[in-house]
Amino acid sequence: MEKPYKDFGRKIKEIREQAHKSLFEVSGAVEHDIEHLQKIEEGSVQPSEELLVLLASHFELAEGEVLSLWKLAGYGENDTANSDEKKTTTVFLPLPDAKIVFTDMVNVSANKYGVTLNFLQG
Repeated sequence: MEKPYKDFGRKIKEIREQAHKSLFEVSGAVEHDIEHLQKIEEGSVQPSEELLVLLASHFELAEGEVLSLWKLAGYGENDTANSDEKKTTTVFLPLPDAKIVFTDMVNVSANKYGVTLNFLQG
């Protein structure tokens, strides 16, 4: 099977391992399936631009490293040789921290019949 993005996959796996993160942890942080992330690390699947931004934000990558990953993933390359066409510039805009925040609460009440615990999560 051809692996057109193996350089990208190798690099993102190296970044993940240097951060001491498992695929499970990264999967939860970027909200993508573990199987999809495995295929990306193997180099058989091109990551979406959205996923690239999420990974860069999660690993807090420097701009130069993000641009390098962007190119390894096949983005930002000018595929046409026609010089009359307009050139486009790809800009990386980091997302604000996109983690999901949960609030856990417990309500404890007691009376002559016993104790009641109500757990709430929002």
